[in-house]
Amino acid sequence: MKKIILILPLLLVLAGCGGPAVTSVEKSGNAAATAVDIATTTNLSDKCDKQAQAIFTLGGFDKQGATMKNHLQGDKCYVLITNKIANQTIKTLSEAFGGQSMGSFSSGLDPIAGPNGKPLLVCLMGDKSCTSEAEFDAFVKTYMEE
Repeated sequence: MKKIILILPLLLVLAGCGGPAVTSVEKSGNAAATAVDIATTTNLSDKCDKQAQAIFTLGGFDKQGATMKNHLQGDKCYVLITNKIANQTIKTLSEAFGGQSMGSFSSGLDPIAGPNGKPLLVCLMGDKSCTSEAEFDAFVKTYMEE
């Protein structure tokens, strides 16, 4: 989690997310405005894909066997990274354009205590805590689907 938080500002600078915001075109019903809407959405969608991939690659998650899923919702780009390392599952949800951490989930055995250690669970949804992976997944679903 800390790795992502520390890397996100660097990634945002490298990816050029400090540039001007994309504004939506009002729906006027004419073909020209619709074409601009489609082009803007496509460009924003491409930007979301590239930003999510940059976070994933520059964070080293591709080398750890993690998976990444991103979703454009309005003008926000959400990225979910899931990583399974040894006996731990780690999930992080962030807003890729702004670098904001939306939530994180981690469960597994205490690595210091060894294989007979007690299970650990850390689950945060924004500024609230959660008690299970299912609860975190339901929270993530609100950002990753229309």
